[in-house]
This record gives sequence, structure tokens and C-alpha cells, in this order.
Amino acid sequence: MEKELRYGYVDDLYETVMGRKKPAALDRLEEWFPGMIVTEETSDDKTRTAARYDDREDRIHAVRVNGKLYTSDNDRIAQITGRLIGTASSNKEKERRTAERIQKRLAAEIAEDSSTAAGLLDNVYAHLTEMNNEQIQRFYEAVFGYALGLITVEEGESTLFPMDEEVYSRIVYNAVYQLHTGTGGGLANAWLWLLCGGLLRSEAGRITRIYDSAWTPLFREEGITRSLADKVDYLLHPEDYEPYYWGDDTGKRFPGIAWYCDGCGAHLDEQKGFDDRLPEWKCTACGTVNTIDITHIYENEQDYRSGAGPVNARQYYAAVDKRRKE
Repeated sequence: MEKELRYGYVDDLYETVMGRKKPAALDRLEEWFPGMIVTEETSDDKTRTAARYDDREDRIHAVRVNGKLYTSDNDRIAQITGRLIGTASSNKEKERRTAERIQKRLAAEIAEDSSTAAGLLDNVYAHLTEMNNEQIQRFYEAVFGYALGLITVEEGESTLFPMDEEVYSRIVYNAVYQLHTGTGGGLANAWLWLLCGGLLRSEAGRITRIYDSAWTPLFREEGITRSLADKVDYLLHPEDYEPYYWGDDTGKRFPGIAWYCDGCGAHLDEQKGFDDRLPEWKCTACGTVNTIDITHIYENEQDYRSGAGPVNARQYYAAVDKRRKE
């Protein structure tokens, strides 16, 4: 298996587990992003008809015959779809620009309408329900192995819609984070992140700024503080790390902690009169009463939303105490 984030490589994992012959490019796109890239037209005589691309809609139109979407020998359509799934080898600038416009439209649609992301995730769940327990386990192992293999890939060396290094790291980490939960929901979320990263490529940054690892709209962007390899290693093997606090605000009750409202997501630290020594704080924006306590501190936004649990109190206090004594 290629160790590169490409839509075609990601989809191959599913096809292999299901024991299916690799579908045509149009079918591979339609399977996970139904109606967003390929739209169907009717054919009265039920014969194979050439696919076409409409520049006004940034979509590819095709005819379904006997359950399959068909592209003809039209070289342009083949090159556009090939670039989208990551298999095109030629350097046709017009087709590259067309694929790029499609990616921009898709990224905007997913970022601006949360129901679109929810629909894509529902589609993934529908596919998973068609698997038996053995297939689910094999699929989980294949996806996890693929995601871990992406950690050491130098994404900047890619020439096909190169992805920003920070965006690439976020997508791979989101996938590993979700798979690490060992749940069906984690598998579905991880799979969609890999599909979106492989398809949207240089446009994927738009969705990483909007959604967390569970495809839930974000209130804020999590800071990037470690390399991708270190973050994944800490996620999988936290016992190998000694917590250390680097900040200088040790006069606070909870140094280094940013407090956000559970109701509206407002930054409580910025509200007039807020003090982390208080047992609770009523948000001045929405009125929600927030508990200010160690049991309500999470490593990051992902842990808070996924139910992974709050920070280890003993480790947190030990790290802060060590810093205060320096």
C-alpha cells in the first residue's frame, strides 16, 4: 500500500476488505460523496453515453447503466476524475484547474453547511452497517495501519495539489485520534477525515478550521504545539511522557488553562470580573453557569467533545508545582 494520502489509496482499503473489483473513477467518487461531484442524467435507450463536465456547476454529469456510472473515452473527463482520486499522471493544466475548482466548491460546501458534513458521515455509517463483524475488524486494522503509515510522509514533496503541512498533520492526527477510541463512531469519523483529506488536498484547510476530529463544528482552533509524530505517540503512549508546564502565569489557580463556556463557547477569561479562583462563573454572553474546577479541564477540544475524560489531576498539579519551584 502506498504511504501517501490520496483518495484512491484510501478507497482501496474499503474495496480490498469488501473483496470487490476496483470500481471506475466516477463510481469511486460517487460512493462516498454522493451527488456532490457526479450527477446522473437519464438515457432513454439505456446505452452508454459520454460523461461531460459543466463549468458553470463544477460537477461531472454521467449516465447510470446497469447500476454503474459511465465515463467515455473522453480524455478530459478521465483526466479530471483521475486528478480528483489521485491517479492521473499527465500534466494537463486545463484539467488540473478544473479539478481544483471542484475541490474548492466541495470544501466550501462542507465548511459552510454542517448538514453536508453530517450527511457524508451518515453515508459512511450506512456502508459500515453492510459489513459483518469480521469485515469491520479487518477494515479497522487496515485504516489504522494506513493512518499510522502517513505520519512520516513528507507531504511537501507532493506535486498533485500539495497540502499544507499543518493541515496534513491535523487530518492524520484526527484520524488516529478517532481510531484510538476503538469505537464504530471513531472508525466512521476517521474514514471521513481520510477521504476528505485525500480528495480536497490543498483545499482541506477550510474544513480543519471548522470541524474537530468528530466532525462537530468547532468554537475555536486548537493550537499546534508538537510534531505530528510526537502528538500521535503521546496519544497512544501517554505513560512515556512526563507532563511539564512552560507558562509564566503560575499565580493563577489553574495556570495555562483557557476557559470556554459550555453553553455558547465564549471565552470566559475575557469576560469582566472572571477569576479562576471562583467555584463557578455565569457566562455574561448566554447566562450558562460554568463550573471552574479541575474536573472540567480537558487536554483539548477533541477530548472534551469525544468524552475522553478530563486531564489527569495529579499530573497537572505536579507539572505546575514543578514550574512554580523553578
